[in-house]
Amino acid sequence: MRPLALVGPPGSGKTAVGRLVAERRGLTFVDLDEAVAERHGHLGDLLLEGGSAAVAERALSTLREVLAEGTVVAVSSAVAGGEAARSALHGADVVYLASDLAHTFRRSGLNAPQPVSLFGSRAVWKALLDERDPGYRSLAGTVVAVGSLGLEEVADAVEEAVPR
Repeated sequence: MRPLALVGPPGSGKTAVGRLVAERRGLTFVDLDEAVAERHGHLGDLLLEGGSAAVAERALSTLREVLAEGTVVAVSSAVAGGEAARSALHGADVVYLASDLAHTFRRSGLNAPQPVSLFGSRAVWKALLDERDPGYRSLAGTVVAVGSLGLEEVADAVEEAVPR
């Protein structure tokens, strides 16, 4: 069975859906952010030390390792597209969990009352979604529109899109 990679923005359900699909298929689940942190240190420290390029580099090398193990992986949102990501994902079934602003913002916990200094974070979040969408689409063989679907419904859609 080919490895399965779920891509998408934070709050799209990659981790929750990935765990459920892996359980259903009897496979190991890996959250790429957690795997990078285990192998290379806290992501915040990596970001401060080497910038987003260093985080992406470590995420891509870790992604290659975990995909070689035949897993279901929730791909870090730092891996948003490009030739390096496409190369790392070669041989995997890639599903983009496409989610809109309202749902990812809420699922990421960003709709809670915020200090005035974070006013405008919704606009920043929308810009991030808009910027990364083409990259996610370029990586994926399948797109699942998450919208307001529940966990089981998204997992069903992923399994239907990528049969065993």
